[in-house]
Amino acid sequence: MTGVDESKTGMEMPETNLPGVDAEEILAHRAEFPAMEPQRMPNPGGSLSRFFDVTVTVSVELGRVTLPIGELVKLGKGSVVELDRAIDQPVDLMAQGVRLARGEVIVVNDRYAIRIDEIESQESAGVRRNSSAVKRSTASAAGVE
Repeated sequence: MTGVDESKTGMEMPETNLPGVDAEEILAHRAEFPAMEPQRMPNPGGSLSRFFDVTVTVSVELGRVTLPIGELVKLGKGSVVELDRAIDQPVDLMAQGVRLARGEVIVVNDRYAIRIDEIESQESAGVRRNSSAVKRSTASAAGVE
């Protein structure tokens, strides 16, 4: 026993084996913080111009497929992986796992390119970002990475 009133802390106190410290001398309590008040920012929208030189890797997603690891390790040269998207469906322009736009694949100067047909709205992008954050935090809480 550590000599701490567990009814005040709501926590069970573990036994201690700290050299030179008597377990009866250890006091523990919950941290108390003052209530936070919302603060108004001087320019809530702010200027994005300070971020214009920040680089972001952008990718194009043709489609997806879920495979068991057993099938994944069997893939080799010449293997064909069918994706979940039809050839006439638009591809996704992605940054940091967030869809920014949709479009069609074209060729420009012997390189693939995407002609943007639809820009993702901020509302739907925000919903998707928040839902994926919830999935990640739920998975993390469950001990899944």
